[in-house]
Amino acid sequence: NFSQLMNSAAQVASGDILLLLNNDTVVLNPQWLTELASLASRPEIGVVGARLLYPDRRIQHAGVTFGPDKTILHQMRLAGEREAGPGAELALLRSVSAVTGACLALRRDLYLEVGGMNETNFGFSCNDIDLCRRVASRGLSIVCTPFAELLHFESTSRGHSTTPEKADREAVELMIFWSQNVELFENSDPFHNPQVEFKPFYTDFARPPKPHRFRDISVNLPLAPFTY
Repeated sequence: NFSQLMNSAAQVASGDILLLLNNDTVVLNPQWLTELASLASRPEIGVVGARLLYPDRRIQHAGVTFGPDKTILHQMRLAGEREAGPGAELALLRSVSAVTGACLALRRDLYLEVGGMNETNFGFSCNDIDLCRRVASRGLSIVCTPFAELLHFESTSRGHSTTPEKADREAVELMIFWSQNVELFENSDPFHNPQVEFKPFYTDFARPPKPHRFRDISVNLPLAPFTY
């Protein structure tokens, strides 16, 4: 029960800032912890996440977004390490709906105030997303910074949901999460650019552009070239 492990650690931690950090990560930026702690110390910010890369240096995590059909996705997953992304979102500190608990920082008093992670409903998955949503409900920002960067050997410790037992447990927890966050399914993610489409394994610009209240798409404008 990952949530139970984190809650137990938070009870005995003595620092003002808690860092949730997987044991399948490798630090790349020597200032990573200063970056996370300085942002987590700001009163208007609730949770801070890092930019995580696969071993081949493509993006694994740069913020979590809620996509169509009740999906929880890592935006711009599989983009190149130095890819700026739409609106340079991969190169900038920005607000997101949630961040992964593989590397996540927040104030200890805030963690305890919201009740920590949900041990009952989300012992296996969705615990980090649920934590972010409860913090965000207090009017605090969830941010992801590219200036704290780590390699992440995704699910090396826990393993992927390749057995019926793991798959069933993950499906149940995902169902519980959506039942508690219906508004996320009924409304578009406010931090997701509607001109960026979700593909099977990555996200990219919509081609052709979608109807948009700020842009006349009836004009035949040339499309930007693919960047990756």
